Amino acid sequence: MKKTKIIKCLVLAALMLTAIFAVMSLSSCEHTHSYTSMSVMQVPTCSEIGVQRAECSCGDFQIREIPKTAHTAGEWVDNRPATCLTKGTKQLHCKVCDEVMQIEVVPSLSHDLVQYERKEPTCSEIGYQAYEACTRCSHSTYREIPMIAHTPGAEPTCTEPQLCTVCEGVVAPPKGHVEVVTTGSEATCTKVGLTDRVICVVCDSVLQEAVEIPKRAHTTIELPAVAATCSATGRTRGIQCTVCGNYVLTPTWTSKLPHSYSNNVCTVCGEKKLCRHNNTMTLVMSDPTCTKFGISKGSACEDCGEVLAAQSAVEPLSHTIVTVPAVAATPTRPGLTEGSYCSVCKTILKQQDLIPALSRIGN
Repeated sequence: MKKTKIIKCLVLAALMLTAIFAVMSLSSCEHTHSYTSMSVMQVPTCSEIGVQRAECSCGDFQIREIPKTAHTAGEWVDNRPATCLTKGTKQLHCKVCDEVMQIEVVPSLSHDLVQYERKEPTCSEIGYQAYEACTRCSHSTYREIPMIAHTPGAEPTCTEPQLCTVCEGVVAPPKGHVEVVTTGSEATCTKVGLTDRVICVVCDSVLQEAVEIPKRAHTTIELPAVAATCSATGRTRGIQCTVCGNYVLTPTWTSKLPHSYSNNVCTVCGEKKLCRHNNTMTLVMSDPTCTKFGISKGSACEDCGEVLAAQSAVEPLSHTIVTVPAVAATPTRPGLTEGSYCSVCKTILKQQDLIPALSRIGN
């Protein structure tokens, strides 16, 4: 725009100068001008006028306008594209100055429909009714048909789900095991233990087998050796468990040593040799059991306390075995293997094992 104003000002100034020169020429001579020499000062376009200089042989000149040129049509441009339901517009621009030369209305396109056939539903996929849809817009007559129910197969078990016989999809999850626990026993220093045993009463599966727990170590105390003297019995070194009372190392008791008399007086303990052991007493004895050692019979002088017959340890007795008969398993309850125990000390000699219940016919 600024350039156009400058050109217009120049044209106006040139016209004024031409008029002045024309007046001056008329007053100076009677020459008739012939403006035949032309030169273009500004080339015209479709948006701007042009300027040319017309000169006479006498040197006089005129500044003349050159009309605008016609627009040069370019390509049609979509101003608002037409859709399936609405009209659009397009414009024709001049490819030189980009001025809009023409505007036209574009008719609506209507739907470009594609037909789809009906799809029947299954137990794993939905179906749909026959429908049509436009490839250009969101128009659609699509309607879903819900999935049909599964066809259940075999009943679920403890570990396996129930499946559909058609699509093999899961109809019902596994039921899970029904556990029964047979409590084990704690290990001691005299017998082994067992962990808990777990079975399923529905499928008879062993979910956790009983595992033997090794015996515990004895909690021992050392009995130091005591040398026999002429006034006290002695014993060898021994080791005893403070829990069960059994000897890990059984000591041996020894008799008193004889006195060493000089002038009827013992040179070791100072005892006078006055007692003739006329009164003897029986030392307390204890019978052995099937779990403990016994002490043999002994004797000592009742007057002086001298051991006349030393006591010794007696080996434990054998267990009095009682057999516990086996219990046969049935379809409704588990059974037990044969076992045994001592009727005296109640120690279990042979642990009974659980026998799983018999399989149910038809399951």
